[in-house]
Amino acid sequence: MQEMKTRYPPDKSPLIRILRLVSMLLPGEYLKTVFYLNVIDLPRRVMRQALFSFYRYDHVYAVLKEFKNQCVGPFSVLEFGTSDGYSFVKLLYATRFLKLTDRVTVHTFDSFEGMPAAVDEKDKEWTSGDDWVPGQFKGRYEELDAYCAARYRNYRIHRGYFENSIDDAFLKTLNRSPPALIWRDCDYYSSARAIFERLIDRIPNGCVIYFDDIDNVHLHSDGSPLP
Repeated sequence: MQEMKTRYPPDKSPLIRILRLVSMLLPGEYLKTVFYLNVIDLPRRVMRQALFSFYRYDHVYAVLKEFKNQCVGPFSVLEFGTSDGYSFVKLLYATRFLKLTDRVTVHTFDSFEGMPAAVDEKDKEWTSGDDWVPGQFKGRYEELDAYCAARYRNYRIHRGYFENSIDDAFLKTLNRSPPALIWRDCDYYSSARAIFERLIDRIPNGCVIYFDDIDNVHLHSDGSPLP
């Protein structure tokens, strides 16, 4: 059988032409690689890091706007890992800003006792060896609840470990108000596993899952990237 060759149309971008010209002027792969890493890759990574470090809630507004325009009924936002409540309050404010307080309930889940001891080998920080300390990121449940109660009504704070707080009563509420956004910031593999084992049958197509521990990888539940 004759081998089939795939031909791609040439890239006519002027930047590509400039790079090809520079490549012709630089002798050897070593100099080409040094040029690429320091002149192209480094500024691009710095810019990307600056953009994503400056403000990370833009996708929250993008998700809420999308569901606001395309969905008829109510829906939920679920946060796992509350700590001092900074992100939770930001999520609540986003619903107020977009005038969605009557349609969106924001749920947050945390033990408010800080990080538990690791129970799985995969819970360990394998990149730097700097493991979490039990009790780290301890939250202030009463203060957070009082703050939110004075300003919002479309929220629920679920106190306890995920395997207990994601109970059948809560899961039934997702039949009426399915999640549009799941915000996961619980650091441990075992915690993430507990979350998705309980939620797996309640995550609708189109729900966006945000992993705070993985930069720049935020996908719809069907696998497509978040715009």
